Amino acid sequence: MPTQTNKETHQQLSADEFSSVFDSLWKRLSARLFKFERLQSYQEPDNPSFQAFRDGNMERAEREMEQARSQDAELYIEACRKDIAMVRVRAVELPLSLYLSWEFKTYKISARYGERILIADFTAEDKSDDVVSAPDFILFDSFAVLIPEYDVDGLLKGARLIEGGQEVAKFKTIAHKLLSLSVPLAIFERRHGL
Repeated sequence: MPTQTNKETHQQLSADEFSSVFDSLWKRLSARLFKFERLQSYQEPDNPSFQAFRDGNMERAEREMEQARSQDAELYIEACRKDIAMVRVRAVELPLSLYLSWEFKTYKISARYGERILIADFTAEDKSDDVVSAPDFILFDSFAVLIPEYDVDGLLKGARLIEGGQEVAKFKTIAHKLLSLSVPLAIFERRHGL
């Protein structure tokens, strides 16, 4: 049940509600989708690409990556036609986890589809800093933020939706700071010999 304070709406979502809420927010988007990923590993039990990667089958993993991105083609086409910037900032703590090694490969495909992929190296950063310790979030322009929630193993268990007010403004400020701490994926990989 949503709660309201000073034009700010909060709603707790189940994992099943996450996609439909994302879709409804996407339809209202006009300028920028900003996604921040903080965890170093997630659980993807139904992802055949990650399973193949874990098993050492790179050919199948890459084929499955391409297939997954092609299923999102309409979203990317719509973003292009509406001039919506899709920006993803990925926090990294070296050495790369197995999950991040796989995810970096998926990012290269996402970049070909139009996403701007940036990396924030938090290896040596103060973990108590508000920006460094920020949770995963998806900022829709400046009107809403969707905060995925994960269990201790990195499996999506739900999300919080915040619309309007100071809380969304706080995440917009965090997004701005994250951009100032980030570099393009290719530069990060070159710097670290990845």
